[in-house]
Parts: sequence; C-alpha cells; structure tokens
Amino acid sequence: MTASDLDISTKRLHEVRNHVPRDDVALAEILATHASVLLQHVRIGEARAALEEATALHHAAGRTFDEARCLSMTATLSRFGGLLDEAQNRAQQALALVVESGPIAVAAYTELGETALARGDGAASAVAFAAALDAGASAGMGAAARGGLLRKRAVALVNAGQHEAAVRELETAHDIFMEIGDRTSATRTLIEQATTLHYATQPTRSEALIQRVTAQASLAGDHAALADIQLLVAAQAFGRGDAVAALEAAKIAREEALQAVAPNTYFSAAVAISRTANALGDQLEAYRALATAWVTLADVIGNEAAQSWVSPVLDALQTEWGEQRFAAVRAEHDAQRRAAMTNK
Repeated sequence: MTASDLDISTKRLHEVRNHVPRDDVALAEILATHASVLLQHVRIGEARAALEEATALHHAAGRTFDEARCLSMTATLSRFGGLLDEAQNRAQQALALVVESGPIAVAAYTELGETALARGDGAASAVAFAAALDAGASAGMGAAARGGLLRKRAVALVNAGQHEAAVRELETAHDIFMEIGDRTSATRTLIEQATTLHYATQPTRSEALIQRVTAQASLAGDHAALADIQLLVAAQAFGRGDAVAALEAAKIAREEALQAVAPNTYFSAAVAISRTANALGDQLEAYRALATAWVTLADVIGNEAAQSWVSPVLDALQTEWGEQRFAAVRAEHDAQRRAAMTNK
C-alpha cells in the first residue's frame, strides 16, 4: 500500500458519507474496506474505529451477519492494539449473533483462542481453537485452513503443558498437508513436533524427527526450515552442555536464514551465537555476532527496526560485562573491522 492508496480510500469514504441521500449500507461497506487500508498502514486505532462505526450501521439496518462479521474483525484489531478484554468481548458478541458454525463462528472462536493465548491461558485457548475446528467442520472448512487451526491449537496445548496432545494435533496437521501436497507446511509441522518434544524433555523422539525433517528440507532446498532446524539443534546442544556443538549449529542456522531472507530467524541465530560464544568465554565473537546482525538486518528491515531488535541484547551484555570491558570489546571489534576494510 502507498500513501495514495490511503488518500484514495479516504476520499471515497468522504464521498459516500456525504452523499445525499446517504446509503448507510454502502457506507458500512466502505468503512470496512477503509479499515483494511488503514491496517496495512499500521493505523490500528483508526481501523478499529472505522469497523466500530460499520458495526453500528449494520446493527441499525438489521444486517446481523454483516454486524457479526465486523465484530469479529474488530476483535482482531483490538487484540493487535493490546486491548484483550475488548477483543474477547467483540468475539463473544459476534458469536451471539450467528449459529455455531460457518465462517463467522470460525473467525470468532479463532479470535477467542488467539486472545486467550495472548493472556497466557493455554487451556482456554485450546478449548476455543477446538470450537473453531468444530465450527469449521460443520461448515465444510478447507483442508489447509483446518491444518492451520490444528497448528494453532498445538501451540495452545504446549502453553498449557499438554505436550503429547500437541504432538497429536501436529501429526494430524502433517497428514492433512501431505494429502493436499503442501510439503512446506508439512515440513513445518515436523519441526514443531520436534520442538514440542524437546521442551517435553524427550530428546530421543525429538532427534529422530530432526533427522527426518532435515533430510526432507535439504532435498527441497527449504533454507527457512533448515535454519529453524539448526536453531533447535543448537538449543538441544546448549541444553546438554555442549556449547561447541551449539555454536556450530547456530552459525549454520544463521547462514540458512540468510539464504532464506528470514530476518526473525537470522536474529534468533545471531542471539544464539552471541549467547553461546559468551558462555565459551569468547566475548569478541559474542559482540561481533550482534554487531553484524545489526548491519545485516538494517539492509532488510531498516536501521530503526534493526536497532530495536539488537540494542536490548547488546545492553544486556554491557550490564553483564560492565561498561569498561564492554567498551574494550567494542573497540577491539571496530579496530578489526577497520583493518579488514583497509586490506580489501
């Protein structure tokens, strides 16, 4: 979206709002469309206000389905804005207006699941996602959407400490994705299973899955998956006290993330490298990993965003090492970097 897209949408809204006689149904629809444009410009509060107005117009016109649709959308925007109570209320209001099946019910139950998860209530989230799956089954939900909801429910179950139940949901999702030929999503579910088993302290099962999914991802050239796999390998190695192996895996993860142009995973790998190098007593490498990440990420997400990601981790190192030692490490890093640039 460009600024002109927002200008065009704003102009169109003004025209419909001021048309005589005013068509409230048309106004409600253009408000919902305008909210989508605002959201793409990250103007969440304004987008939510537009949907609230659209909801009121549909309510006044007795358009129950459209009122419920706008309520469900408002719930999502409320959650994006951190208004979890409002998100829950809007989703419940949407459910009160529709039968417990169909797309609106699926969306509203899904939002209740997301909101509960944002509160840290995995058990309630799992119940809500199960309701969304039931509502979708009654309405003929597509296989891809069902697989996606199963993955969401697995996250909720892990949050609730129900690891085996989460693995079962992920196994079902994997089978669904394989049936429809979505091998990328199927690979993701295997990584999520391995991660779940790792946190459930079942290393043997987790490692077996890692070997399986590594082979699949390598064959497919799925660099994003390979990066996530190596991050998990690094976490496992670090957890059993093998920092050298953890550092090697984290560096591989960083390279795979670069190939995939996956900034979040790249950053996670850089943090893992820094943490592990620090544990090995290599403060220069710990600093270098983060300084390099800042420069690399700035090229992808912009310097301001890169700074917001990396600075807190650097600040933590400065607190741990002390200002004098941190300054000395930084100076050594900068000197080496200048020397390398001079020798090019």
